[in-house]
Amino acid sequence: MYSGAVDVTVSVDRTWPIEGPVTTERVTFSATGTSAALELDATIARNPTVTVRLPGTTHCPIVIGAGANPLVASAVVDDESPPLSVVWRVTGPNGTRSITMSPRGAEWRGSVVLDFDGDGTPDTGLHNWTIVATDAFGNQATETGRTDVQTRYCG
Repeated sequence: MYSGAVDVTVSVDRTWPIEGPVTTERVTFSATGTSAALELDATIARNPTVTVRLPGTTHCPIVIGAGANPLVASAVVDDESPPLSVVWRVTGPNGTRSITMSPRGAEWRGSVVLDFDGDGTPDTGLHNWTIVATDAFGNQATETGRTDVQTRYCG
């Protein structure tokens, strides 16, 4: 009777046509005088894709009263396994804001007023941003960029 260990390699074909659980399989290994059963479970999951449409590389906020028009982001997110969470994080010279974007038709949209320091005027300068889409399996896609917020050189 063999009492040593045996290595078994199991592979999953990730080109499976859809995301989600793969059929559970029961495999029995047999040897002289003994056998062992093994149940195999697998889940196929792929990362979502993000295509950012906005914001652009420059933003010229129009100051109206005590506020300003916000910086707007829109992105198209493709994934096979909703629900999705899409978060937009903007970091500027005077702070950081994170918002959960909302689905609107084929796009996800969000807006941030760029008065992070609360002085009633837009915070000018470079604002770095990141959009992260997370699917039901925890897979993520990330897009980053920067927008230069100006008030002096706007037409």
